[in-house]
Amino acid sequence: MPRFYPLYDVLKAWPFLKRFLYVASLYLVLGFWAATVVAPGTLEGMVYMRPFITPEVHLRVQPEIILQGLALALFVAGATMERPREQVLF
Repeated sequence: MPRFYPLYDVLKAWPFLKRFLYVASLYLVLGFWAATVVAPGTLEGMVYMRPFITPEVHLRVQPEIILQGLALALFVAGATMERPREQVLF
């Protein structure tokens, strides 16, 4: 049965650090900062929540967003690592 995961084989071929940085940046830039959701910390939120939410609030949520992106990237980069094969001794 064929798999259709266009990025999976590429991620497996890359070293851990490159996978980690790619997934973290992909999540942070496309998944949160550029998301089309009006929420504190996103670009849409900064435009549409201007009178209610101050720029300070947008900056206060950034550490949580960055930690979520790093945690997700650590999980994905670790999950795509090849496990060492055990040698059979007989």
